[in-house]
Amino acid sequence: PIFFAREDTKTPARHALFNVVFHAIIAFAMLSYFGFLAAAWASVGAAYAMVIGLWWSARKLDGAAGLTSASIKQIVQFAAISVVMAVMTWWVCDYFYLIFDHPVWKWPFLAMVVVSGMGIYFAGVMTVARVRPRDIKAMLRK
Repeated sequence: PIFFAREDTKTPARHALFNVVFHAIIAFAMLSYFGFLAAAWASVGAAYAMVIGLWWSARKLDGAAGLTSASIKQIVQFAAISVVMAVMTWWVCDYFYLIFDHPVWKWPFLAMVVVSGMGIYFAGVMTVARVRPRDIKAMLRK
């Protein structure tokens, strides 16, 4: 929004194009090491690259995109929640690895891992970041 408010549509578009290329290169580079997880790791890397690139470009906008202490606190909280979710998801995959190799149970297990990761992240957001259900309803209404 900060770029669009200044009628600058080229900067976000350039970042988006770079992000697509960066995502594809990283995904294909990691494919032999991580298999289908390479796309997920590439998405994480591309998302961070996009945030850093947009922040770097927004620094030129006279401090309009500065970080406050509250935003820094939220970044740390959500990063911690993400780390907990990643560790728990890794533990679930490691603990049930035999099911993951079974051809019949592979896809239901993958769905269980995804849903459990979502649940862990949601629980973390509700507890650590103190997001209340009414806050979620208000965001959905907007």
